[in-house]
Amino acid sequence: MLFRVGENTTVMSQIPLINTAFSPVDSDLWVNGLWFTSLAVTLSVALFAILTKQWLRQYMSIITGSSRERTFIRQFRFDGLKKWHVRSYSTYEAGTAVLQYLFVLVLMIRGRARNRRSTED
Repeated sequence: MLFRVGENTTVMSQIPLINTAFSPVDSDLWVNGLWFTSLAVTLSVALFAILTKQWLRQYMSIITGSSRERTFIRQFRFDGLKKWHVRSYSTYEAGTAVLQYLFVLVLMIRGRARNRRSTED
């Protein structure tokens, strides 16, 4: 086999050059942009969920001191939860998860349609 390769006298300049310039399709750029946007939103929501969970754990923790001090601390924490709209953020987190699943579903359906078109051609 090496002998056959050695007998090959094709000069590199005789091999035709192929244009290998890559240009992505616009829909591919959109999909990549949406993926990165989804990643950023997911990481932001995860960070906020962790902070909220820590805040709720602190809110539910046992408070020492007189009943008056406990009442003030608990009310202070409760006012903070209302001020930061923690209930609506937990709904936002669930909505974000649903949107991500729908996004993946649309990509899968679109990919299958693209594969069918390419096999028909």
